Order: sequence, then structure tokens, then C-alpha cells
Amino acid sequence: MKVNHMCSIFVSVKFKLSTRFFNKCCYSTDRIGYSSNNRFLNVCVFGNHQSGKTLLCSTLTKALSKINSTQYIPVDVLDSNEDEKKTGSTINLSFAPINTGNSEVTLIDCPGRDILINPRITGLTIADLGVLVVSCDQDSLVDIIRKELALARHFNLREIVLFLNKSDLKFLDGNVHTNESIKKLLNQYGYQSDLIFSGSLLEPDADDQPQIKQLIDYIDKFPIPKRDSVSPVYMKVITTKVLDSSDTFVLGYLEKGTFSVGQNFTVLGKGREFDVCVSEILDSECDKIEAGSLCKIMLRGNRRRWLSKGVVITNPGSYQANDHFNCSITPTSADDYFKESFGQNLPLDLYSDQPHSFCRVKALDYCKVDNMYNCNIKLSDAQVLSKNYPFVLAKNKILVGLGKVNEILPNLNAEDKLRMHKKLQ
Repeated sequence: MKVNHMCSIFVSVKFKLSTRFFNKCCYSTDRIGYSSNNRFLNVCVFGNHQSGKTLLCSTLTKALSKINSTQYIPVDVLDSNEDEKKTGSTINLSFAPINTGNSEVTLIDCPGRDILINPRITGLTIADLGVLVVSCDQDSLVDIIRKELALARHFNLREIVLFLNKSDLKFLDGNVHTNESIKKLLNQYGYQSDLIFSGSLLEPDADDQPQIKQLIDYIDKFPIPKRDSVSPVYMKVITTKVLDSSDTFVLGYLEKGTFSVGQNFTVLGKGREFDVCVSEILDSECDKIEAGSLCKIMLRGNRRRWLSKGVVITNPGSYQANDHFNCSITPTSADDYFKESFGQNLPLDLYSDQPHSFCRVKALDYCKVDNMYNCNIKLSDAQVLSKNYPFVLAKNKILVGLGKVNEILPNLNAEDKLRMHKKLQ
């Protein structure tokens, strides 16, 4: 029985998940992470708004569907909810599995709007490789690329391929300055300057273009990073669905560790801590999941209904949620605007690699050292943090600073939390 057919039976008969919910989840881990040669890869397709990210994902599935078992996924299936169809742009993360020949790959289609910070960060932090898509007809092309590279490097994305869409416009032909500026930027942020592909994704035969096939070949041969299967389990929860049975469905990314059916775990985040048990691993012939996998599992527990996107699943006692730390922040906006956000004591939001999760923050003390600010920050809700942990600060969902944790401080007591919540209301 084919995997996708088995998924249909699973949905329609056993758990009756909605079509919209299933469309967003089924294109995530089917055949992904469990290949016999253990070559599984997560590839983040990101870039600014309307650059052609979703179209590239769809084109790659179409090209590979002609030569192997990859399922062609149209754009309107990747962008499946009503708001996405209405606006013609991606709002949530979408996932598309492809088989490149030697590797099982999950394409992660990220939204490009500036206000959708958290899903963009999630896509970057669960990826082994990034494909940065930019459109040649957009103004300030170099500035757009610089902004995307800065965010990718901040969250430690290993390698980036640059894809220039609408290259048929000949925008870059003869423009030596632009070409050199782009290559210089890639080198500046620690990425290879020769990994540049181009194409015209709106063309009817886009999937047959040589550059698309070259991109597939590069992804297929990309070296698989070393997975940390020894450390305690650290799984980021991307989405959940409470079912009528005794289980809760979870789509998550296992960053560290290994787990199997029957194991007990602790859930941390959003001000809560409770225990769950893995009751089933879906769409897998294996009895365990290893680090680096996007996986679908069923969890049980008395408080399973508290499971939500943005929490972390760990081994009991292995990690701790923190709400107080020192950090260094590099402003991404004008320095005066950044200082104004802090000086006027206005609430800011902290976004981390924990999917769909943000906390209100308040800087108690800060001082400028060179082009950075050393800050003491308190969170409205605790998150799992560690030294050198990357995050971003935003005001009204507009990015104002890139931060890294320097030191974890003792958590706030109940009185401090109540006082801070009153000030942030």
C-alpha cells in the first residue's frame, strides 16, 4: 500500500481530520526522514514577498514527478487555506516531500511578508539547506538579499543557494556591479558565491529548464549534516490537533535525540510544564525517530489538550524554561528607533526558533558597546533558552534587532511576573 493512500485511510476513517488541516500536514513527512539509505534532508525555500518561493516548490515537485514517485503539488495545494488563496501569498509554513534520487527531501515553503517573522524563523532553523528566492524585477535587489542573508546567518543556516526568478527579464545581464555586489554579500555572510541559479518560473515549461534540473542535482548531492542523536530529546512542535480519541496529533521537528513509541516526555513552554507519552509514530515503517526528522506522532496524557504549536518536547529534567537573561542585541533598524523602543518602555516581542511562539519582553538595563547593545531582558512567558541562543526582537511585528543570549539568570518570582504583566497590559 502506498504511503499517501495509507494517509488518506488514516484521515478519513480513523481520526476524521479536516481536509484543510490534513493538506497542511500530509505534505510534510510522507516518505521523509525514513529512507533506506538514511539520506533525508530539510530544505527551506525562503525570500521576500512575491518572489516565487511557492512556485519554485511546486515546479520542483512537477519536474521530479516525471521521473520518480514524487507527487506533483500545485501552488493552490501548498497555499491551501482561504486567506492564502484570497491574497495569493503564503501565510503558514507548507511542506512538500520530493525524491531527488539519492535523498528524501522535505521542501519547507516559508512566507515572505515581514510581519510573518515567526514562521520564517521556524523554516530557517529546521533546515539543513536554504534556497533563497529573489525576483529580478524587484527594486533594491541587493538590499533584499542582504536582509535575508542576515536573518539566515543569525539563525545558523548552514548553506544557501540563491535562485534568481524572472531571469528572462535580463535584469542582471551586463550589470557587473550588481552581480559582484551579490557575490560579495554571499561571501560576507559566510556562504558560497558560486551557488547561483536562475530561471523563469512563470514559463509553461519551467520544470524542464536546465537550471531547475541543476538545482535538483545540487540538492541531491548536498552532504547530509551530522545529526545529534546522543543528546536528550529536543523536539519543536510545529502544529497540533486534539482528536476525539485519547490522542493528540503532533507535527514536530526532532532537533536532538532519538525516541520511540511508549517513551514518556515533558512538554515545556508558554508558561506550562506537563508530561506526555508517545502512543504512535505515523507514516513510518521504523519504530523510532532520529534527530533531523520532521515527524508525525500521536501523544497521550492527562493534559494532552494543552499541547500547542510553540512548545518543546524533551526528556524529563533535561531542559528548563527561562524568563530572565542577559543578551547582546544588534539593531536592524535605525539606531534612534531602536533606542526609542527601549527608552519609552514600550512592549517588544521576542521571537525564537520555537515555532509560532513569541513573548513580550522588557529591557531593564542596556548599554551600547560598539554597534551592539548589552541588555537585561525579562520575558512574559518562559522559553527554553541556552547560552548563545539566537532570537529576534520586533515592535508591532517589525524586526528591530537580532539578539543572542549571553547568560541565563534566575527565573522571576511570582510577584515580579505579576508586576511585569500589569506594566505590559
